Amino acid sequence: MTVEMVVKENITIDNSLKKLIEIQKELIYEGYTLEEYEKYFQENIENNYFHYRNLNEDNTKFLVKRFNRLLNKDYKDHSMNRRQRKLYREKRKRLCDEKKRELIDDLIHEINKLTTRDLSILSNDPEQWNETKKLLFVGGKYLEGIDKKWCNIYHKLTSQNSANLFDLISNDDLVNYVYDN
Repeated sequence: MTVEMVVKENITIDNSLKKLIEIQKELIYEGYTLEEYEKYFQENIENNYFHYRNLNEDNTKFLVKRFNRLLNKDYKDHSMNRRQRKLYREKRKRLCDEKKRELIDDLIHEINKLTTRDLSILSNDPEQWNETKKLLFVGGKYLEGIDKKWCNIYHKLTSQNSANLFDLISNDDLVNYVYDN
């Protein structure tokens, strides 16, 4: 019994082809180049190994093309070892905390201009942001036209997407930003 799927290139994938696709991932992690893969592939065909027996020319081209595409893909996050991932997360957190601290200072400064209360005593620590936010906004008023200056800052601080802190569009941009800084 074979499980069949149809791929973009109109290649029918049976169990043997599925197994060869899984092997490709392992070979990439082992560091095979395209030339080494083609040599490995050809040797297995010549040795008449089970999964290589019923391959036609389209299947062969598909596998080589797919391996090349996988090699050219960017695996920054996937290929990192545990230490690199940890260092990346620490750096991202540090950069986000610095930016949040700066935005909290800007927000307090802008709101300080509009109120009679002295808000400079509030903490700009990102870890304490939820408590600071409660002290900033005691409620009672609707947003007015003069509040537009601090609204944008507030939206950046409360956004679920960390990329918005840095005025970036996507998380991929954030990854590149962290690597560049």
